[in-house]
Amino acid sequence: MNRQQFFRETPVAAATVYAHEVEAEAKRIPRVMACLDRCGATFEAVPGWPGWYAARWSDQVNFGDHLRRWACCTDIEMDCEWPYALAFKARVEERGQL
Repeated sequence: MNRQQFFRETPVAAATVYAHEVEAEAKRIPRVMACLDRCGATFEAVPGWPGWYAARWSDQVNFGDHLRRWACCTDIEMDCEWPYALAFKARVEERGQL
């Protein structure tokens, strides 16, 4: 049974699994944000894309000289990484960049 079938055929169990996943992801967000801070990440609203936020950073140890960018959307329907988008948005708002 794939994930979609599981969620459709066992809604109560699926709700439990989903709640666990959301909780686990919520615990990861502070660690990810701390890692981005250590890399000197900057956060921005993506121009022309309402609800999209991005982090930019350089990680020469893992990626060489390439600038990294991670963009995600605050809309849960559009992007499974929406909790990170909310964290990025909070950083943008902290810095008064909206």
